[in-house]
This record gives sequence, structure tokens and C-alpha cells, in this order.
Amino acid sequence: MPFSQIVVLAFICAYAILFIYRTSFLVDGTRYFCLFDDDMISMRYAANFAHGYGLVWNPGHEKVLGFTNLLWVLYMSIVHLLPISLAKVSVFIQATNGLLLAINLIFVVAICNELFPGQSRIALVAMVLTALDGPLNNWALQGTEVGVLALGLTLSTWLALRTIEAKGPALKLYVVLGILTLFRIDMAVAAGTILLALIAIEPQKWKEHLLLGGPILTCFLLAQLGFNLWYYGQALPNTYYLKMTGYPLLGRIRRGFFVSIVFLLPLTPLLLAALARLARRNIGRGDLLIAAVVGAQLAYSVWVGGDAWEWWGGSNRYVSIAMPLFFILASPAIVRGSLWISRRAKPAEARLAGTIALTSIVFIAVMFINMYNVKKILLIEPPPQTSKPQLDDTADDSNEDMVRRAVLIDRFTDPDAAVAVVWAGSLPYFADRYAIDLLGKNDPKIAFENMHTESAVAKSKGFWPGHLKWDYDYSIGQLKPDVVVEVWALDPQTIPALQRDYLPARFGGYHWYLRRGSPHIRWSALDLQNRAAITAK
Repeated sequence: MPFSQIVVLAFICAYAILFIYRTSFLVDGTRYFCLFDDDMISMRYAANFAHGYGLVWNPGHEKVLGFTNLLWVLYMSIVHLLPISLAKVSVFIQATNGLLLAINLIFVVAICNELFPGQSRIALVAMVLTALDGPLNNWALQGTEVGVLALGLTLSTWLALRTIEAKGPALKLYVVLGILTLFRIDMAVAAGTILLALIAIEPQKWKEHLLLGGPILTCFLLAQLGFNLWYYGQALPNTYYLKMTGYPLLGRIRRGFFVSIVFLLPLTPLLLAALARLARRNIGRGDLLIAAVVGAQLAYSVWVGGDAWEWWGGSNRYVSIAMPLFFILASPAIVRGSLWISRRAKPAEARLAGTIALTSIVFIAVMFINMYNVKKILLIEPPPQTSKPQLDDTADDSNEDMVRRAVLIDRFTDPDAAVAVVWAGSLPYFADRYAIDLLGKNDPKIAFENMHTESAVAKSKGFWPGHLKWDYDYSIGQLKPDVVVEVWALDPQTIPALQRDYLPARFGGYHWYLRRGSPHIRWSALDLQNRAAITAK
């Protein structure tokens, strides 16, 4: 491996270490590491499974399929068997993704070597763009399955390229594609696209890809769906119904299209570079394969209405896994541009001019890729959602807030208390109380209801995946949690059950709603000011 590529690998490893540290924070003198909140839901399932309670969110209660990443949860459960505190478990998941990002770069180079043999500059540019893709790094290093899916997609594409013109069945490719669906079932989109692309590229081998690859992929999918039906009583994850039902189809697609345009606009130069390559008369079959995979992931993102976090900027979780392939398509044009500049310099200065031009073009491209959240990507500020100034009521909640709330809940409730949450990951994981998910990620009753399309949040934001279903009459009025941490979308004053049965309180710097007369609240643990207010009521 050339020295320049080794430097890039060293960079991503060093960046991963710094990034992971920046996601940590101190609470009562203990340093906590915490993943993106959705993946802390997966961590709760993993912890319960490791401790013998099964793949459940609430031990001893209804089984709910509240995760979409089976193999990632199982890997998390293995990590939970290690003799380490809950405050430190997440760092192992983050470090794993850091390693996967580095391995992914190796396969980016391998693909470039297949497509552009002997052109090391193209491989280096694709490698650098991938290593400096802030959204990809953010999603992976915050513990989501994006790290393993990005590597899996890059590996699958490399295996597919080697399959073209090769003799014999592509068993390794078919098995890898099947395994990817176990990490996330909607990877069936990318897997199916690769098989269909191979059939189109090599029609003489259609039987192999369709009659061998298709059944292998189908077996993996059916095995997972069968397990889901057997264990949970439903084939698809709860979040499918939460995000994909109860909202007009065109409204969902319109939102997916809009967020895709917003994401692609800063990438217009790279997009034109990739399209220019695809417009050649002698376009290679490898280019077509890669373009099909990237296009499929983008189309899938549009179909599901995008993600809930595009306001962070850059590619969302569905598109980020395909960005390394996109950079591979765009890199040849960047190298050609630098060569064009070098040819116009004096012969003695041509090499230096080409190097400066290449460096400058790559730098500009990286700036466009990361134009959103630059300070967070550069780690000048903590990464998105992880931390904020303590008890700053003007800012959105963060992982640090949820951990602080979890510590406080342990102090003023007993282990039998029920807690209603909007953030369904970090707080339930660290508080270890029976949890009620107000937004329905882990509650099938809410997930199967219609979305509140006429609510203020829907009128303001339109379709917002995973954030438009709630039922407070049920979650608060019927389930009667002892503590309501916070509510979503509505003014608390408009929720009858909250006004009738709960007392507002401020403890530890946070607002709470406490059920009147609850035997599971340690009222004496609350500060005197709150006790006086409660007594007065």
C-alpha cells in the first residue's frame, strides 16, 4: 500500500478516537459514552438479551420488535458480556465502527484498482473523500449500523465487480448480500439492485444470479421474517408501521424528494463529475453497477420520506452507506481536472502545479460535502445530539441531558417505577426502569395508528419520520406512568390526563411530571422547594 494511503488510514483512526472522545461527557464525576439515541434503543435490547431476559425492551413484558438491526443488536449483546460498566459499553461499539470505517477505505481502494488499474491518484482521491465525509463518519462513530453497512456495501460491490467475466458461481457475493439483510432488513434494496444489475450487465449468466443468488438472498430474508413472526408476532419491525403507515403516500415521497435535493445541491460539482463519467460512449460495466447501487439507495431514501435528522445536514443514514461508491464515480473527473491544469503549466512546474491543483480541488469538494455542521465535523463543538451546556433550557435536549435525567430518576424513584419518555434510548438504558415510549418506537398500538397530519408539528414540518404518532390518552391516561419525563408536539396544558393526574415539578434543573400519590416515587428525595409546591397542591 502506498505511503499516502497509509496516511489516510492513520488519519481516520486518529479522527475516530477524537470523535468518540468528543461524544463523551462527565456526569457526577463519571465519564459516559453514549450512542445516537435510536441505537441506544438497540443497546437496551442487547443488554436485556445479554442478561437473560430475551430480545425485549422491557424485561418481563410484551415482546416488541423495536429495532431494525438484528445482527448489530446481537453484536451489542456480546459486548455487554464484558466486565465493564454501562457508562463505558458504548465506546466499544463506537471503536468497532471506527475500525470498520478504516477497513472500508481499503475496499474503496480495491474497487478503484479494479476499475482504474495503475491509476493510484484516483484511488487516493476516492479514499480521501470517503475518509473526510462528515455525515458518514458521524453516523458510524455515533454507533449506528451505518459503519458495518457501508463496509458491507463496498465489499459487495467489489465482489460483484470481480464476478463480472469470472467463471463459476458468485457464492461469496450472494452470502454477503444475505448477511447484510440481517444487519438491516431494508438492505434487501441494495442486495436486489446488485443482483439485477449483474443480470443486466451479464445476461449470459442470468440463471446463476437469478436462480442461485435470488434464492440465497430470499432464504436470508425469509429466515429473518420467520423469526420475527415466531418471536414477536409480526414480520416487520415496529418502526416500519410507525414511519410508513398512516400518512399520504405523495406527501411522504414529496418530503423524501425535497430533502434529497437539499442534500445534493452542495454536491452539484461532484454530481456533474459522476454524471459526466456515466455519459461516456464507452461506459464501463463497473460504472453502471456502482451507479445502480447509489441510485437505488437515493431512490429508497425518497420512497421512505428521508430520515428524521436531515436538519443535521449532509447525507442521511440511508444514503451515507453509498457515499463511498459515489466518490469513486466522481474521483476520475477530479484527477482529470488536475491533469488538465498541470499540462498548461511550464514543464518544470507541471508536477507541482498538478499536485497543487489536485489538493485544491479535493479541499473544495470536502468543503461542499461538509458545508453543514462544519464546527461539529471539525470537533470544535461536540458532535450532533451528544452534549450541550448543562441545564441550558434554550437548547435542544442531548444525550448528556438524558443520562443526567436517568441518574436523577434512579434517585427519586424505586425500581418498580414506570417512566414515559420521548427519547426512548439513552434514558431507559441508563435508568433501568419500565419505560413507556410516547412516540411508539416500542409500542405497537401507537405504531399502527394514523399519523397526526393536522397537528401543529405536521403543518410546520410536513412528514417527519417517526415523530408524528402519539396517543397521550393511552400512554399517560391508561398506562399511568409514575414519571413523565417530557411530552412531544403538544402543549402539556392541553393533555387532560397530565393535568388531572400529574404534578409538575422541577428537580435537578429539569422539568418533570409526577403522578399524584405514586408509591414508586421517593418524595423525600425531592428538594424542599418542590416538596413545598407539591404539598400546596
